[in-house]
Amino acid sequence: MKNIRSWSIIVCFAGILLIQPDFSYTEDVTKKEAQELAQKISQKMGKVQGEEKWKAEEYYELGLSYYKDNMFLKAFREFEKANRIEPGNKKVKSYLNKAKDKVEEEAGRHFSDGIKLYKQKRFDESMLEFEKVPVESSKYQDAQGYIKKVDSDKESEQIKAQEKEAKEKREAEEKDRMELLTRGKEAYKRGDYKEAQEVFAALSSRYPQDEQIQEWLRLSQSNLERLEQKESVKKEKEKTKEESELTILRKEAHEKAMMLDVERKYLPPERGEAGAIVTPETREEDAKTRQIKFMRDKLSEIEVPEVNFNNVDIREVIRTLAKMTGVNIFIDEVELGRLAQGMPPTAAPAPSAVVPDRPFPGGLQGPVEEPVVLPPPTGAGSLNVTIKTYSKMPLLNLLEYTLNTTGLAYRIEPSYIFISTPGKIKVTEQVTISYKLKYGVTKRRLVAPMTPEALLGTTE
Repeated sequence: MKNIRSWSIIVCFAGILLIQPDFSYTEDVTKKEAQELAQKISQKMGKVQGEEKWKAEEYYELGLSYYKDNMFLKAFREFEKANRIEPGNKKVKSYLNKAKDKVEEEAGRHFSDGIKLYKQKRFDESMLEFEKVPVESSKYQDAQGYIKKVDSDKESEQIKAQEKEAKEKREAEEKDRMELLTRGKEAYKRGDYKEAQEVFAALSSRYPQDEQIQEWLRLSQSNLERLEQKESVKKEKEKTKEESELTILRKEAHEKAMMLDVERKYLPPERGEAGAIVTPETREEDAKTRQIKFMRDKLSEIEVPEVNFNNVDIREVIRTLAKMTGVNIFIDEVELGRLAQGMPPTAAPAPSAVVPDRPFPGGLQGPVEEPVVLPPPTGAGSLNVTIKTYSKMPLLNLLEYTLNTTGLAYRIEPSYIFISTPGKIKVTEQVTISYKLKYGVTKRRLVAPMTPEALLGTTE
């Protein structure tokens, strides 16, 4: 359209030059040249008009395609472009009016739906409907105003919703606070101070500035401590009572055991292997012997890895071996202390039997032998040893070698090894032998009754 107007201005100017013969031209411009120029301008103008007409036809065809696909807004815009190029084209004008009517119809429907949704405060959906109303609609220009109004009302509603949510949250917190407070008071009234203290402690962490809650918490803790102290005293009394009862029961059991032991001593002796008399003492001795044998067998299986002791105290060597093997080894510190100071070991009495003042039934009375005292080992005073092994070695062998170098000895017990001087080790426990005496046996005989004749010695 702009090209047509510009070329029209040029043609008009050329026509003015041609229709004014008396006009004086410049020397280098002739009338013939002016006619040639006007002819060129006319040809150019015809060419431009043809191009514009072709574009108008293209817009029309595109708009018609949109119109058939019910895309009326796009069709209206294409028809409007064609109408601007060829405003006198009736066909274009007809379809332009039809498309506009359809656009207004759609705009009216979107506008009406937007108003309904807006009244229902469905602002997001209402905004979508108002935005579908095209700016080309002349009847529903208010849609743009409603878009701004929807934005404003939507923001207001959001603020109201936030305020409402905050209010509901405060009310819920207050309701929860009152429920917990009531629960804590009820627990306090029925004497459940532990539950009351837990409830008020939870409330105190949430409402540290609430003086009422702090006071209830203080009262609950005070009563709970008092109750716990009372329960502690009660448990202590019960424990003392149980211990006293247990002591009485133990005493009674001990007394019964002693009575049974006394009664057992008056029972006829049992016969063991090879006719040996089995007594409680010999039975306990046999059990201990079996335990010691089991311990010795177990120790014989234990091996000690390579060791290297250079001038180390014997006590430190024994402790190291005990840690390495896990075997309980006890040292007679008194005797080792005397040996370390160069003093002789304590003299231990030799085992001896208890000899009664009177001879045993059927036995002979003779002189009582004095106990034999073993002499202390010589060369005591140094308890340091130097030992180095190059391979594994049985514990008992290593222990025996180590102790021999310092003049000590060991004894195997059911659960440990005891180390001391040979004098103490060789002295066995004192053995008490008891005998059951035979008392007189009453003899009975049958005596037949005698007649007077028998007593007088007469016969028939």
